[in-house]
Amino acid sequence: MRNVLSFVLVLTMSGLVFGFAGGDGSSSAPYQVSTVADIDAIDAEPDASYIMINDIDLVGITYDKAPIGALMFDEESEPIGTAFEGTFDGAGYVIKNLSVTDTEARAAGLFGTVSSSAVVQNLGIEGASVSANSNAGSLVGNTTGSIFNCYLSYTPGDPNNSVVGTVCVGGLIGVASTGANVTDCWAETDVTGESQVGGLIGQSRESITNCYAISRVKATIGTDAYAGGLIGLQFSGTVSDCYATGKVTATGIRIGGLVGQLGYTSTTGSTIDNCYATGDVKYTGITTGISYVGGLVGLAGLGDISDCYATGDVDGGTGQRAGGLVAQTNKLVENCYATGSVSGLNTIGGVVAITGDTPAKVKNCYATGTVTGDATVGGVAGLRYRGGIYECFWDTETSGTTVGVGSGGGEATGKTTAEMKTKSTFTDAGWPFDFNNPWLMPQITPEFEGYPVLAWQVGLSMCDFNQDGIVDMADFVVFSGEWLSEAY
Repeated sequence: MRNVLSFVLVLTMSGLVFGFAGGDGSSSAPYQVSTVADIDAIDAEPDASYIMINDIDLVGITYDKAPIGALMFDEESEPIGTAFEGTFDGAGYVIKNLSVTDTEARAAGLFGTVSSSAVVQNLGIEGASVSANSNAGSLVGNTTGSIFNCYLSYTPGDPNNSVVGTVCVGGLIGVASTGANVTDCWAETDVTGESQVGGLIGQSRESITNCYAISRVKATIGTDAYAGGLIGLQFSGTVSDCYATGKVTATGIRIGGLVGQLGYTSTTGSTIDNCYATGDVKYTGITTGISYVGGLVGLAGLGDISDCYATGDVDGGTGQRAGGLVAQTNKLVENCYATGSVSGLNTIGGVVAITGDTPAKVKNCYATGTVTGDATVGGVAGLRYRGGIYECFWDTETSGTTVGVGSGGGEATGKTTAEMKTKSTFTDAGWPFDFNNPWLMPQITPEFEGYPVLAWQVGLSMCDFNQDGIVDMADFVVFSGEWLSEAY
């Protein structure tokens, strides 16, 4: 008991010795954080409120555990240390040159563990080198709390820009556990691990909103692993209004430009909507068996995907099942498209490699990228094993194939490039182009090239009555003609 009391007393006294620039730790008057000593003193009152009043540079300091909330467990699973339970407001300031090297902790970053009652917000990290065994992220190792408007920036050529671990490794967050709320966050760094490796989050069990990653992701050594440009494993919850642009390479068999695997068990389904990925995805393993490599998602085991697209090239290497958007879906893929090239051993598709279980449905999707493989190759899908493919299209000229579905059939229609840039091709098939529906035909510009795009990509205006992505006199003509109709 004396040792415990002494430990608490030392921490409390250290906080008093270090002092803060102001505040009393309440929500109305948070402690003002301005120095390295202030960062080190936070664990003395982990449930207090804090606010930064200037940038803090940690150059020359290497922590052997998280500076804040370094909750660990001993061999008997007894807790050592404490989680952060308060509020930390970066107020738009940054922590520079963070360095944490910890081979023992279960959670490492600037914050080790952030509890369900805690909030970390408005904080930037510029330059971070974090190495830990598991649950590693530059900002936080494991959170059940709220993370708002936080980021990690990358300086090319600076060695102090990487997050490395074994399992649950993310550019910003190692694990977003049940109860977490992650909104308006981003990361730019190199992320390396063996399983559940993501440009922003290693593993997520909650909804992620309006986030992005431009990190380079590598998952090495592990074979039964998950790697994604944004999230390695989206265990449950929704990913919405997010994107990833970094390259993903992995020896693991569930690899996606945005998410490695979507959904995990029959009770933990997940969804992705209004998202995209532009980075190349490459499988670097040596298996000639089943792998799941997709431009957006590797394996959508129990997750729906809607209103999304992927433009990166997908290289399935020596493995099977590579798709421009998704390698395998067991549920719904609707109103999506893919434009990257897709290659692999066999079961290769411009949109999906394979529709898996009976509920699987691929509807109102198209692809334009080249598809190549030794067998079971299709402009839309490699194999319709179960489920269905409905009202889907592929460009027969750019894809290099006249086969829509390599095996199993489905409603996949090949069109020339000119026909793919004609609105009636899609409206005749029942695609929704009405106002407030997902699709529109933009003006032919270098960005969109005349193919259908998703309305959210161009910020559709209420005055864009002809749905071409711009507002001009042509919209007035439509409006005038429909003045007395029920449509407007």
